[in-house]
Amino acid sequence: MDTRTVTVMIVDLVDSTATIAAVPSVRMTEIMRDAAEPIRSLVERLGGTVIKFTGDGYLTTFRSATSALHAATQVVGLFSSQAKSVVGGRIKGCRVSLNICDVTSYENDILGEGVVVAARMEKYVPLNSVYVTSAVRDVAKMGEFQFEKVDDLILSGIPSPVVVYRLLTESYRGVERDVYLTVTDLIGMSKAAAELSLTELNRTLQGWVGSHRDCLRETSGRLRAVAGDNVISTHVTAEEAVDFLVRLQSAVDAYNAGVEPGRALTFSSITCRGDLFVPDFGVAGPLVSGAFSILGKLAAGTKVITKGVFDRLASSGDSFSGHLAEGLVGNDETLHVLRGR
Repeated sequence: MDTRTVTVMIVDLVDSTATIAAVPSVRMTEIMRDAAEPIRSLVERLGGTVIKFTGDGYLTTFRSATSALHAATQVVGLFSSQAKSVVGGRIKGCRVSLNICDVTSYENDILGEGVVVAARMEKYVPLNSVYVTSAVRDVAKMGEFQFEKVDDLILSGIPSPVVVYRLLTESYRGVERDVYLTVTDLIGMSKAAAELSLTELNRTLQGWVGSHRDCLRETSGRLRAVAGDNVISTHVTAEEAVDFLVRLQSAVDAYNAGVEPGRALTFSSITCRGDLFVPDFGVAGPLVSGAFSILGKLAAGTKVITKGVFDRLASSGDSFSGHLAEGLVGNDETLHVLRGR
């Protein structure tokens, strides 16, 4: 059996069982997906390993304590800034605990006293907070993180009191820096709403949002909000944001190949880069309002990315041809257009 020293991070989704029990069964998977999948993507992007999903959270490990602390901070931010799922359910929040310890791999799990310490310590963590052992605090880069002392905890089965600190995460909340934001607009839904039955309209919109979910899962993106026929999502790299856009276009093309011409879907989109304001009610700020302003001026079916996104591309730039001249839609940025098919 393999034994190694790692930073263990446990994330518990608070009251998730009660939350999914209170919604229709068709919404359970969507709520948990919105709550849990961003955690998995975040952990893996920061170099961590997801050991297992425990039913209401994750057991994960990191080689670097610093990476684990960054992940813990961002996990808390996922819930403190957007506790409400885009489908209407609400996960109350999360509790996160970290410990550095020796672990032994066994089947699809890890064993060790330090894992038990993290698991039992998590039960004492306040909502949307992070507790760490003194071992984590002692190796952390103090210039990057701040801690406050918590009373030593006496944990069942652990012979000595555990020295615990709370990671101060408040300064991280409210703003996400340097994100890639995509807003899509499904064309013709106002007309469809007048012609389709409510059942057909709901099926169309659910399918539209479902396509986003599928493509976001494949590109490690995050669904942020649904406003009628507009869907807002984010990524952390330009490559992933563009890959998502290309995949979504392919999904729509595949759908259109099997329907009558009058039922084919068309969408416009804008992808831009900047800082995102994330209050409790969703997403906001100049990046969002600017994206909607550009989107409203595009010709139907046009998909564009701003120069700030295009300049960060390494391999996906050939998905775009030419550009819209500056000022064409009333903004100061060059807009690059997704190639037609």
